[in-house]
Amino acid sequence: MNKVTTMNKATIKNKILEVYAAARVIMKRYGHTKKFAKHIVALVIKEQKKLPDEELAEFVAVNPIGRVLGYKRKPNPSTFSKVRSRSDLRIFEELYYWLVQNAMKGRRLS
Repeated sequence: MNKVTTMNKATIKNKILEVYAAARVIMKRYGHTKKFAKHIVALVIKEQKKLPDEELAEFVAVNPIGRVLGYKRKPNPSTFSKVRSRSDLRIFEELYYWLVQNAMKGRRLS
């Protein structure tokens, strides 16, 4: 059981790093920073886990995923609403398409 848990954590960490790397490339195209990219990835996690901003701030502060993204302490929950308001919708669309394309690699549709 412990080996499976460790393997899952390693897999999750690698996936988060892949998404973060893609987000950094996308953010650069839109003139945003690496710091902005980590918040965008956090917002993806928020949607996946269905968390309000306050719980997302707590999650990235205590979960190892937050450390992978570069959170050293709990961000102010208002950070996420600011990022949403300053984000071009195309950023989210591009990251979404990257996620779908990455998930479908090597898979056949029948």
